[in-house]
Amino acid sequence: DPSGWLVSREYRYLENARPLLEFLWRYNHLSDEERGFDPTAVTATNAERIAFFRALRQYVKCVKAGERHPVPLMHAGDHKGYPVQKVAVRDEISGKTSYYIVAKPDGDSMSPFGPCTRRYVALPVDAIKLARSGEPKAGSKYAHRLVHMKDTWRTADYGLQSETSIHREMSSMSVPHLSNLIRGGDVHSPNGRLQETIAHVFA
Repeated sequence: DPSGWLVSREYRYLENARPLLEFLWRYNHLSDEERGFDPTAVTATNAERIAFFRALRQYVKCVKAGERHPVPLMHAGDHKGYPVQKVAVRDEISGKTSYYIVAKPDGDSMSPFGPCTRRYVALPVDAIKLARSGEPKAGSKYAHRLVHMKDTWRTADYGLQSETSIHREMSSMSVPHLSNLIRGGDVHSPNGRLQETIAHVFA
């Protein structure tokens, strides 16, 4: 929880195990989401993984060949060893949910506090074309469908504009040097609730 930490007083659990046992009992009754697992990010399928890494290889070849990419200077480094995830993105205007494949973040924040901003190279799931075998079609060009994805926590003050709405407003005023916003918005859980941290409730 980037809004704070909760730490108990020191105690000797060998002399009094009740606090530890109660903690484990309570933790055992939490849902996956209450334990910190994000239901909007799931493990990518094998076909999605293949298409994602194919897109990265194609992108590197495009750069070496001097081709201009719609999203220049994109980080496309070594993603091996990182879990490949399918992330749901709900647009705050249309309400439509789209899915993107991501792996290693570019510029992971090491701070336990703050917005914990991460940036990803992402491949839209709707760009993946499958053959009858269930594998991505050979020869499919994915490099030019890669996009940047920004993931960050923001202050839960609904009187404040979201970064997405500010970006849209600036774009409508033709402010130069803005990236092209495809979609964005706050993250909602499957039950429709906004994802919020809870440390501030107890601290």
